[in-house]
Amino acid sequence: MRKLCGVLIVALAMACQEPYSFGDVSSRLVVVDAGISSLWGESYVSVRKLDEGQYDAIILAVAGLTRMEMSDRIHQILPPEVSLHAVGQGALGIECRSNDPKILDLIKTLEHAPTAQRCYAERAFLRELEGGCQVPIGVNTSIDGSTLTLVGLVASLDGQTLIKDTISGSVDTADEMGTTLAKTLREQGAQDILDAIAAELRQE
Repeated sequence: MRKLCGVLIVALAMACQEPYSFGDVSSRLVVVDAGISSLWGESYVSVRKLDEGQYDAIILAVAGLTRMEMSDRIHQILPPEVSLHAVGQGALGIECRSNDPKILDLIKTLEHAPTAQRCYAERAFLRELEGGCQVPIGVNTSIDGSTLTLVGLVASLDGQTLIKDTISGSVDTADEMGTTLAKTLREQGAQDILDAIAAELRQE
């Protein structure tokens, strides 16, 4: 039984499973002759499936593995240059009634400003593109001082076409930056990809 969990992702050119297209994951990382399948559940369940030979390699969140004290199973952390993340991934939100100022003031103290600013930019980007969970849209945000940098990507379902660009500006304009970057990608061809995906989904 082959175990590829210790092999760098760039070396995963061969896999045992049948090719399978799964939304944004298969679009972000194209490995020749590799089958990409969805994997759901707790981290320990996913790792168990790997150990049982159901998968040759798996990609999981570092946070989940760390929380389960399984950091020793991490063999590579994918940088943004290799794989962007979903909008708002890793961020926690607290819901509250909009007409309850007392509670809003209380939970405001829990807000982490840099995380909020990054989410504002990412969500504005997604909102402008009218993307959903079945559309391959990836982002990455970083903050350096008062400057926020947003990387956005729209991909075709087969991963053959990628539209990617970057924008930087003041953290105070995070929302506007997200909208601007989305419009830029539309002009570069992202709209054609989105239209094609929408048409394909309507046929399913």
